[in-house]
Amino acid sequence: MRKLDIVLIVLVVVSLILNGVLLTGGGLLLQRGLKLRQMAVGVLDQATESLAALGNERIDYPVRIQQDIPVAANVPFNQTMVVPLHTTVPISFTAVVPVDLVLTTMDLEIPIDLTVPIDMEVPVTISQTIRISTTVPLDMEVPVTIDVAETPLSGYLEQFRKTLERLRESL
Repeated sequence: MRKLDIVLIVLVVVSLILNGVLLTGGGLLLQRGLKLRQMAVGVLDQATESLAALGNERIDYPVRIQQDIPVAANVPFNQTMVVPLHTTVPISFTAVVPVDLVLTTMDLEIPIDLTVPIDMEVPVTISQTIRISTTVPLDMEVPVTIDVAETPLSGYLEQFRKTLERLRESL
């Protein structure tokens, strides 16, 4: 055997060994790549589901209000009421009546002592505008519920979900 044949045999053996190593390494890389793809698909599926669930969520948030509210108003008041009067009015006095006698004038005192019954209903109309001007202090907590689906955020979530689905399909 010649030296050239030995060199060729060594080169063929080395080439076979290198090809085996490369094929084994490539297979391992491919296997790891497939595992990474599976993991990425799983993460993208989970993210897509989370985005869909977030779009159906409700945000409950208590809003604290501490503020003085000025109130100014003119309130018209127009009402007719019937006031019943059921009473007796005592009248007691002495009336002095001048009496003309031919030669002289004489004052005659007449005592008056009587009771006058009053039995009537009197309509009373009140028509007036009442001015109200005050400040009302508010100190309260109002629960606010926001449906994410009814906000502009839902459109962005849907766009992001579709983008994740396209990315998953491309893997």
